[in-house]
Amino acid sequence: MRLKEVAPNTVRHELALLSHVFTIAVKEWGMMGLINPVRQIRIPKAPPGRDRRLKIGELERIVEASKSEVLPSIVRLAVETGMRQAEIAGMVWNRVDLMKRTVTLPETKNGEKRIVPSLLRPAGYSPTSPAGSTGKSGTCSLPKQSPSPGGGHSPVLGKPTKKSVKKRDRNRIPLTCSI
Repeated sequence: MRLKEVAPNTVRHELALLSHVFTIAVKEWGMMGLINPVRQIRIPKAPPGRDRRLKIGELERIVEASKSEVLPSIVRLAVETGMRQAEIAGMVWNRVDLMKRTVTLPETKNGEKRIVPSLLRPAGYSPTSPAGSTGKSGTCSLPKQSPSPGGGHSPVLGKPTKKSVKKRDRNRIPLTCSI
């Protein structure tokens, strides 16, 4: 029995795939006499959802253990906003509103646009200072060096390389945030 080898949710996914194959065979390939055998069996119940929160001190231990310059900011952003890894990795400057402290995600997992509020600010940014973090009102500076696509480490997962920012990459520079 497959349930002795894998989790119930794995069996559910496998059965859904098999059922889909039969549905496609009937609807798109015209195999009208074909019967879907998955409809004849009992599908395992879905497991209960997880409800896990970080305990006091866990976030700090994760940040300290990372030994990375960028990962602590990314972890804090993920915990605070609930953003997924791909959403954080895809953040670009032109979708960040520092004044409203929001990030616009044009396409999320469910395919819809979402505006995410955040308490995070770029490092050195002060809402009370008219100059902000750059000396220019309402703007943020880009670092002089940045990783380039296909070269060096990921801007989200690793230490940036020493390659200069190309014009097309200026909006893909990771945010440096502090709480």
